Amino acid sequence: MTPSEKYKLLVENVERIKAQNGINYNIDIVVVTKYTDINNVINLLSNEKIEHIGENRIQEAEKKFNLLSEMKLLTGVKKHMLGTVQSNKIAKVSKTFDFVQSIENISVPLGLIKRNYKGEMFLEIKVSDEVTKHGVLPEMALDIFGKLTENGIKISGLMAMAPYTSDVKVLSKCFSTLRKLKEEIESTYKTSLTYLSMGMTNDYEIAIKEGSNMIRIGTFIFS
Repeated sequence: MTPSEKYKLLVENVERIKAQNGINYNIDIVVVTKYTDINNVINLLSNEKIEHIGENRIQEAEKKFNLLSEMKLLTGVKKHMLGTVQSNKIAKVSKTFDFVQSIENISVPLGLIKRNYKGEMFLEIKVSDEVTKHGVLPEMALDIFGKLTENGIKISGLMAMAPYTSDVKVLSKCFSTLRKLKEEIESTYKTSLTYLSMGMTNDYEIAIKEGSNMIRIGTFIFS
């Protein structure tokens, strides 16, 4: 199957999951293009209406986005930074991405704002014990969110990566932790977070059932 065909199948799967669980809100699909041959990305963008694409590294993102822009394939497509933002890359990130999903401190968003960044910022939460996972610990999230707000930084969503496991109970617990944290932040700070970004190729169905309205999918489409 081509990336285009796999994307169609993914959309069908998402709609089926929504119908089975009585979900009537939109679920955004961020197509993750890291480590993917550019020709596969071109195939997808040439044939499907893609609204969101994501990358983990600024260097790779710049190369791909520049080429895709020259080909007029990024019109109307929102670009997401999913990886950790290094302080020396803030300027480039601010110019390149519409969403930064990986905020885990105060210095990076302050740096983005100083560069007049107008995009969306998500607070990344560490819901897994895996050492490879990043983010703010759940018990620290309320405090960090408050400090960000005090500094005039608008956080519009939460993001998390679940552990790599097939244990449905473990995955459900991770995703429900993020959903409940979103509700706690909204209640405490009398605010509304638009996005709950959770769910990848191996666990997006569970994430959707637990309240995700944005999934990040790469392997399903490009492998």
